[in-house]
Amino acid sequence: MLCLGHEVRLPADLVFPYNDSAVEVVQFADYVEGLKNKMMHSHAIARKYLKRKAELSNEIFDTKVAEYSYKEGDLVWCLHEIRKVGVTPKLQKRFEGPYVVINRTSSFNFEIALNNKG
Repeated sequence: MLCLGHEVRLPADLVFPYNDSAVEVVQFADYVEGLKNKMMHSHAIARKYLKRKAELSNEIFDTKVAEYSYKEGDLVWCLHEIRKVGVTPKLQKRFEGPYVVINRTSSFNFEIALNNKG
């Protein structure tokens, strides 16, 4: 640090002396290439750990999932996903029913009768 034309000695300079001859001059292109390699290596490590974390999260989720097997004629509740504007979701009904299962289209999708007429 320069002040009034001469070098100012700071306490950190006294504790950690600075040696001009020890400074290695690095070309700009070499610095950029080294920085790029370090960043690519860091990103590869981060991707590896993020992938492993995603796999662990998926395993934990899969252990908690319960698959229900409904048959035709079973009574089920239907999730009411449409929310009314101006009414807080806390006070709205989340499920409607019970309804009768008519058909099983896949392991998670079912056709239900919404009223007595089907």
